Amino acid sequence: SLNQFEGLIVAWIFELTKMNRSGTGYKMCKHIAKALQTCSTAIRNALDYYNAVACTLSPPCQMLKLEEVVEYAFLTDFDLLRNS
Repeated sequence: SLNQFEGLIVAWIFELTKMNRSGTGYKMCKHIAKALQTCSTAIRNALDYYNAVACTLSPPCQMLKLEEVVEYAFLTDFDLLRNS
């Protein structure tokens, strides 16, 4: 589950990178924006699932907020999530 979550974040970062490339046309930007929206929804769903499972463990793992996950993504600090 955590690996899938991490994969979604990495895909999201790649889509953001594509959006900021020079020479990206209007139609491609619209396509990338739609892909980002879909990816963001998947990330929120995976985060909700992770938090639901994390609180059932003994001892309970730290619950994550979307803002923290985005910060981890930009810091490329996924090792912090590994101990969860």
